[in-house]
Amino acid sequence: SLYDIPDGQILTHSMVAYGRPNRFHRYYHRGRKRCGMIFARPDVRQRLGVVDKPVEDPEVAAGRLRVADRQLHEFLYSAVPAQQPAQSNVIARGWSAWTIAREKYDSPSTLYRFPNGKKLRGDQIGNWDRIPVGTRVEIGQPAPNVEFEGFVEVTQANSDARGIVGDVFAEVTTIYFLPNGLVRTGEDIEADAESRAVLENLPPGTRILVGYIYGGHITRGRFPRQIAGVKWNYPSTFYRLPDGRILSGDEIDQHRIPRNTLVFYQS
Repeated sequence: SLYDIPDGQILTHSMVAYGRPNRFHRYYHRGRKRCGMIFARPDVRQRLGVVDKPVEDPEVAAGRLRVADRQLHEFLYSAVPAQQPAQSNVIARGWSAWTIAREKYDSPSTLYRFPNGKKLRGDQIGNWDRIPVGTRVEIGQPAPNVEFEGFVEVTQANSDARGIVGDVFAEVTTIYFLPNGLVRTGEDIEADAESRAVLENLPPGTRILVGYIYGGHITRGRFPRQIAGVKWNYPSTFYRLPDGRILSGDEIDQHRIPRNTLVFYQS
């Protein structure tokens, strides 16, 4: 009323929020948000004294954006939306991680609970095509200090390795992932006079695996099964990709693992 804005130009957040290309939609798209759906309901707009509403999305009509959520689009712009789209946090056929979590689908604060009891966070999932139906998606979950079960993460400065993992701090089966990208066994660090001091003052962000074999790199003639044997696809086996990401064995596609990926499996 103050600015004399016509009812038909009063928009919900869902009508203006757009998404950039992502793994699920390779184009700029409308349908990133469902949070403004309630204000598209005729009864709600009437209670607010807003009668008319937009009849089309001008960005979609002009071809600048594409519709990524058809159900939401029809609800927002149809003359009489019959029912508000369902809100379920369980993955089903035609109901993907993106449908539920939108652009937070790969966030560390989005937790996936698989039907078999396994739990992974959005930034730990590598193959989005293999998430099983029935997986529950929980958005806004605080990220833990440990990225994977089995890792210990250093969160405070001036941390002593012995004080964190005990007497095995310098063993060959204790592996340190340093924030600068280096990966070394405790034995290697202890044997090097120049780097030995690191064990007494681990930088925050260092992650430690205890009781693991440093399997070395995957190469053209050296495959995961040759390195880790039957454990190559165990959830407890970890792969550090050249880009720094870490995946567990049950997430790995053995035909698409990049060369120079490091393999670590339990001793």
